[in-house]
Amino acid sequence: MAIKAVIFDFDGTLFSSNESGKKALQMVCEKRGFSFSEKKYDSMDGLTREEKVKRLFPGQWKTIWPECKKIYEEGFKKSIKPIPGAVPCMKKLVKNGVNLFIFSTKPFGLIKIALKKHRCLDYFEEVLGQESIIPPKPNKKGIVFLEKKHGFKPSEALMVGDTVIDENAASAAKIRFVHVKRPRRNGGGVRKCFAKISSLKKLPLLVKRLNKQNQP
Repeated sequence: MAIKAVIFDFDGTLFSSNESGKKALQMVCEKRGFSFSEKKYDSMDGLTREEKVKRLFPGQWKTIWPECKKIYEEGFKKSIKPIPGAVPCMKKLVKNGVNLFIFSTKPFGLIKIALKKHRCLDYFEEVLGQESIIPPKPNKKGIVFLEKKHGFKPSEALMVGDTVIDENAASAAKIRFVHVKRPRRNGGGVRKCFAKISSLKKLPLLVKRLNKQNQP
């Protein structure tokens, strides 16, 4: 069947916050004299920032998190920008009649700020963020919700992301997963994917090829 919907992860896939979350936590740790492991932080790709702080500092996270959250949000608003190729990708997919969605663990308010800042908000039919009552990835319910509400089948959709969290959500929902490989990263723990691309510029070509294969 033709691809009617593409569901994107947000941070690290469509947009980059220039590792604002990591930098914010590093700043708080330096201030408080805590040891910070960049390797452990990076190994938790796909989890919310709050969950990362909980796991790294189980005894101190309640005092660390509010300060970390404030610093992060200030840095995010200044540094957030589309990943190269993301905006042309969105434009081409929408032009070709593909409906776009975001399913992210990032707070909806921050996603909306980024999309409005770079004039991308109108490209998306719906955005599911952290505040949603729907369980976060890797739970499949967000994808199933979008399918039922917007009328597309699993075979008519792609999930596009950069971490194993995205892969697991797609697998649970039985939709094809496209892995966007980030430079200088280990692949986000991804084990299996339908396709792997080095740039979002290649995604419209992949969708076009799939749709051509499904023509009668």
